[in-house]
Amino acid sequence: MPALHFSVRAFTSPGDKIIIQPPVYHPFFSVIEGNQRKFVLKSLKLIKGRYSMDLDNLKDQIDDRVKLILLCHPHNPTGRNWTPEELTELANICIERNILIVSDEIHSDLVLPGQKHVPLAAISPAFSDITITCIAPSKNF
Repeated sequence: MPALHFSVRAFTSPGDKIIIQPPVYHPFFSVIEGNQRKFVLKSLKLIKGRYSMDLDNLKDQIDDRVKLILLCHPHNPTGRNWTPEELTELANICIERNILIVSDEIHSDLVLPGQKHVPLAAISPAFSDITITCIAPSKNF
């Protein structure tokens, strides 16, 4: 979690808002609160047994205090590996609203059978410009 702490401290200020999408890895909450930031909860939608991002609702909830989104990709605990289309839609919103994405991709080697992990920053140079990717090769061992 040091990379998440560093990113929150380096790119936001106390009182800024950070988006997370529960259910999500519980330390995301403490990283935000422990650094005197406020979290904006944009819960994932469960539709027919599959979690998805509620991006329409997300757009409606962003104000000028939202500076960052902590993205869990693949998502922990749901196991969702976000598709390039979902990531593209999210990243385009963030570009439009000037929001930095910290993409926690430490479980990228642990995707469900038949899925392939596509790093958010690898989709386009524009997305790479607004993304900090966190990885940990030792996580899978």
